Amino acid sequence: MRRKYRYFLVLLVFCSSSAILAQETPVDSEFQRQCETADAYLLHSFTDVTYTPGWGRYRRYVSISNKLVVQTSTGVDQYAYLSLSADQANQLKEVEVTTYKADGRVLELDSAKAFARKNTRNRFDDINYPIPGVEPGDTIESRYTYVEYPDSDDLYDFVYLQANVPILKSEYSVKTGTKNSIRFKGYNEMAEPQVVTNDTLIYMVFAMDTVGAISENQNTCIPCQLPYAYYSVEDKDEEPPSWKKIYNKGFNIVTQPFSFDRENFNYYNRWKRNALGDAKQLDRFRQFEILHEEILTTMTMEPAQRDEILKSSGYFLKEGRLNPISVRRLYRRMLEELEIEYWAVFARSKRTGAIDPYFIRSGEFDHIFFAYKDSDGNFNLVYPHDEVAMYRINEIPTELYNTEAVIAKPFGEIERSRKDKFIGIDMEMAVVDSVEVQVIRLPDAQASQNFAKQTYYVDLGEEKESFPTQYRMSVSGGIYTDVKGFLGLMEQDEEVSEYYNALEEYEGEEEIFELDTITSTRLKDTQPFAYTMSGTGRIIGGVSYLNDNMVSISLENLLDHNELESDESEGAMNFYLDYQYTDDILLILKFPKAIEVLNQETYNVNFANELGTYVFDLKLVNGNELTLKSRYRISQDVIRNNEQPKLSALNAAMKNIRNNRILVRLKGD
Repeated sequence: MRRKYRYFLVLLVFCSSSAILAQETPVDSEFQRQCETADAYLLHSFTDVTYTPGWGRYRRYVSISNKLVVQTSTGVDQYAYLSLSADQANQLKEVEVTTYKADGRVLELDSAKAFARKNTRNRFDDINYPIPGVEPGDTIESRYTYVEYPDSDDLYDFVYLQANVPILKSEYSVKTGTKNSIRFKGYNEMAEPQVVTNDTLIYMVFAMDTVGAISENQNTCIPCQLPYAYYSVEDKDEEPPSWKKIYNKGFNIVTQPFSFDRENFNYYNRWKRNALGDAKQLDRFRQFEILHEEILTTMTMEPAQRDEILKSSGYFLKEGRLNPISVRRLYRRMLEELEIEYWAVFARSKRTGAIDPYFIRSGEFDHIFFAYKDSDGNFNLVYPHDEVAMYRINEIPTELYNTEAVIAKPFGEIERSRKDKFIGIDMEMAVVDSVEVQVIRLPDAQASQNFAKQTYYVDLGEEKESFPTQYRMSVSGGIYTDVKGFLGLMEQDEEVSEYYNALEEYEGEEEIFELDTITSTRLKDTQPFAYTMSGTGRIIGGVSYLNDNMVSISLENLLDHNELESDESEGAMNFYLDYQYTDDILLILKFPKAIEVLNQETYNVNFANELGTYVFDLKLVNGNELTLKSRYRISQDVIRNNEQPKLSALNAAMKNIRNNRILVRLKGD
């Protein structure tokens, strides 16, 4: 009887949801207009997730059902696909795709074609299979289910009910047994879920009607702006989530060093003595800075290898290489042996939403690193290196700029034993009884500190097609952090010109400049960190002799700024940028004779609004030199969707100049 009652209850809830859908739900005129003008819209989008315990792990059974009305040929091109991630495809249990033709015919997708592969032992990649026979006016109904086997610490998810097309009804349901509990919280005015429980089952439904379409781009942050929810399935008998638990499990497991690699364990002390030399007489904070610099200059970063997971810091120091796991353990050992009190920092990338320090959510932190105060009381951040870039003290990934982070450290004065400092052969980690927690805001920088500057000094003397050029590039702040990996590769590559030109070809830009030789580089290692490179090369596009006395300068490719593209489409989201920035280009063109610029007074521009500025300045110097200064600046790191027209106006000011061709006449002797 209990079993019958349980299934009856589930059926009742499902039928209630279906009945609601079947009713004539009031649809406001604005949403109706969105559906009528959209390339496609969803009649419904249902996701059902069930958690059941298994042998040592849980079983997560996910069923997804969508019914899509395709209205235009663009809708066919964009949405008439069976799209599955690699994980979904490799754990798929069933799939069914049906196309209801406008003329009444019904077509079934032969899913075997979508999953065809030459070797059945290989895993599937992402699947994006076009559904055949779809035309404007058709309706595509898709249902598929897949199964995952998460650990008990991974029974959670973030619930979003939006899509890039309008949805008449969007629903996400969660089911589990009553030995568990479901914690949840809604954000940005997310509606409370419907919850049904009995003696064997907990059933929770998040739902929204008439959900407008959203337009996503690389700067979109859905959890910053739109309703969403978080839930976690937890054992009722387990300790509730706390920052102490996050510290003990989330921080210790990725930072505590190992001690049972006896052969290499003590090599760390030898490395430390050699690196410090006479500096061992300095205070512990200065010693840490010296050791950190030694790692930056002598170690290389590689991907972590499975057979090296349990190796000590000494092993990697002897090898002269580190990986993103071993470097965390090395930094912790350095801080503890120098007796520097440190915090664990838990941070979340800006476009994945803000941290909620008061409702602890598993899987929330995609950045874990260190912080400490020096002898002057200044707060310092120590971010571990990754495979792409190495970070200086107080340098962090740009996606963390101006975000809130949680810092935690053991409460009170604690005497640490060897067992607390290292993971021994028993594989037990250090455990603290309580932690002190604070919320901090990670640093930001103004547009004047986040900049890229390029200077071209071009000699238009004897040659008529390509012109010798002295080149200088400076990057600072966030831009330096973002491009430092590429800059390092350029310095290491012997064929610099080939590498630089290959990058331009990859980016699809018309080649205007060939870099032949890097003559010097310089790094500013204090905040804001900056890098300057000088070299020589040739301008091969954008400047040309029309005849012996007339030169044409095409600005379209010469002024290649890092433009922030506007988005005025319906449903456009706010832009959440990592930082404000300035992009400067200076062209100095030296002619063999005195010159005059035709219509010189028509070129200069000085445009500004709340979002930024664009300045173009043309000057004639010493009779035979022409300087072209172009500055594009974005002065906000959040651009609201209603400010997109202002961004379009800023970009238009720059594009109007780029569309120009400057004519220069060489005067007689």
